[in-house]
Amino acid sequence: MSFSAGEPGTAQKENSSDDKRHPVSTASIPVSSKRTLEHAPEITGLEYLLHSGSHHRLWSGGETDMMNEWMKRNTPRDYFRALTCGLSARERERRILTMLRAYVDESGSPGHNGIFVMGGLIAFNLEWEAFLEPWAVVLGEDTAVPFFRTASFRDPVWRATHGLGADAANSKTEALAGIITYPPMAFSVCCSVQKKDYRDIVVKSGAYKRAGKLGRLWLKTPYAYCFHNIIALTLEKIVNKLGIVGDAVDFVFDRNDPLFDAANAMLRELRKSTVPEWRTTLGDVIPANDETVLPLQAADLLAGRLRDYCTSPKDAGVYESLLSVSGKGDSNITSHIRPDQLHALVERIKRGPAWDGSLEA
Repeated sequence: MSFSAGEPGTAQKENSSDDKRHPVSTASIPVSSKRTLEHAPEITGLEYLLHSGSHHRLWSGGETDMMNEWMKRNTPRDYFRALTCGLSARERERRILTMLRAYVDESGSPGHNGIFVMGGLIAFNLEWEAFLEPWAVVLGEDTAVPFFRTASFRDPVWRATHGLGADAANSKTEALAGIITYPPMAFSVCCSVQKKDYRDIVVKSGAYKRAGKLGRLWLKTPYAYCFHNIIALTLEKIVNKLGIVGDAVDFVFDRNDPLFDAANAMLRELRKSTVPEWRTTLGDVIPANDETVLPLQAADLLAGRLRDYCTSPKDAGVYESLLSVSGKGDSNITSHIRPDQLHALVERIKRGPAWDGSLEA
């Protein structure tokens, strides 16, 4: 299943075989390294990073005296490098990491019928390492706080506990948002679905019962459904559009996420059944602590603003706030799942031949 690329806030249709895909700019890649879907040389993630020139745009690194005591015992770099501690130095620099956060907005929605959103930020490991210091500096300056989380920054009790006023929280949030830029980020991916639509159309249909073991993993909840979509969107962008092959993409979740285990099981099943050109790129699901792994906090900022937009889609200010962290055009892929798409999915599974959700390039 493929989805078209677009700006946040634009409902995306499933692509038929003759749809025009939104082109990805390759102006900064040498002609010899450009790829088309029909015929293309293979390039690694590190080669793409060097050819694109984004290594010249890395945030400046180096140690800083501005770190708070809580950072000195285990630095943000220590926590981040633990995610890839089993890899060689060469493998680490070629790794692509997708930082994912999910939010459900149930305000004013009796019966838990709110909007489910998932946002992800994708960047090479080298870029994420360079991201760490400027993010930590903003957390530590003025009124220092131990971490960023959208829900915490909006909670008066949490702010009072940390001596952070509402204006200071807004200023710090905007400063953090300014660190998320494209490049060095490769791109962002956003997905949303109405929980009531999903429950009424997909879950109540029992379609997951006819979609094999994999279908039972990704069709039963909007969480698993959005994660499945984000995997497909991410791999399609990296392999089919950017032409990067041979480098694995890992998906990093907050370890406290109650549905992490289901996501991990789904990824294992997908690896068995997906097309060969994507199988080698599909990495692992990695648990991490969002209070210490700073890139997860950036994904939280994206997901929080995506939720704001989905609950107030006509507010121009909210839309611009989302674009400031999601990017637009080639920097973002967005899929707002509509009811007609869910009906089409159920019909596809019902009429056969049986499709379990295996990824299709």
